[in-house]
Amino acid sequence: MEFQNFDAAIGSQMPPVLGVSELSILLKKSPGVILADRCRAPHRVPPSCEPPGSRQPLWILEDVIAWLRTHQRPVTPVPSPPPRRGRFFLRDPATPEIYALSLHAALPIY
Repeated sequence: MEFQNFDAAIGSQMPPVLGVSELSILLKKSPGVILADRCRAPHRVPPSCEPPGSRQPLWILEDVIAWLRTHQRPVTPVPSPPPRRGRFFLRDPATPEIYALSLHAALPIY
């Protein structure tokens, strides 16, 4: 069986399939971590498939992208800072003496 025109023969009928090394590049994890997480923490890796007679898991690219989208953080607007508490002085750098007088006015006279 010749595989020279394999891509041309199947065209776009089959989805791209990823091995452990390709998935590790996509997820930015080492292949060993991916294989270990399949057993110890399966929620950390996308669902895989194991063809009969194969020892290595395979991932369909569409399934991996869909899994990543389910773990995508929603875009939220940046919250405004909470209002400041306490006494607020208007400080104008052009008139530092007014600021100094306002500080002295708050002090009790003995």
